[in-house]
Amino acid sequence: VLTTKQVAALLVSLLVAAVCGSVYELIISTVSSYRLGNSVYQFSLAIGLFMFSMGLGSIVTKYLSTKYIENFIFVEIMLAIIGGATGLILFLVFPYAREYYEFVSISLIVVIGALVGMEIPLLTTALAEFRSTRHSIADVMSFDYSGALIGSLLFPLILLPKLGLIETSFIIGFLNLIVATLTASVFWDHLNHKKT
Repeated sequence: VLTTKQVAALLVSLLVAAVCGSVYELIISTVSSYRLGNSVYQFSLAIGLFMFSMGLGSIVTKYLSTKYIENFIFVEIMLAIIGGATGLILFLVFPYAREYYEFVSISLIVVIGALVGMEIPLLTTALAEFRSTRHSIADVMSFDYSGALIGSLLFPLILLPKLGLIETSFIIGFLNLIVATLTASVFWDHLNHKKT
């Protein structure tokens, strides 16, 4: 059974994770529109693929172990590594391997989208141990949607103009790492693979 502190930590983690997910999507769309043009196509493709990939990620969680918190921490670490390097990867691929740029950008969208899609089912299931599934879903979705709004406002108003794409990518990746660290520290006694 989760404590109130643990529930609060999970909801805050989800809020920050949702901010990160929306910013990754915007980074990829923005770099692609800068490099390839046709911004309407690039943003439409990114949004559609990202949402589809979130659905794939949700399906994948059915086949994971019941170590929901450990799986969530692993997902955040993977997002920190892959998402944090997204800006740099795309800027390096375009001049040195132009013919593979679309493949790489689509691959990043699918992988990051799938990882983001795994967050909601994992946390909803973990929270269902504390309160009813109905309340868990309501809490998780409200925090997730709020985080998506924050991310979509932070990116064009603060992150992109002040930091640029590569720096923003690194900082957002670092936020995912903070989420993983916070979750691990709050649930330390519940983790079976502490060293990992």
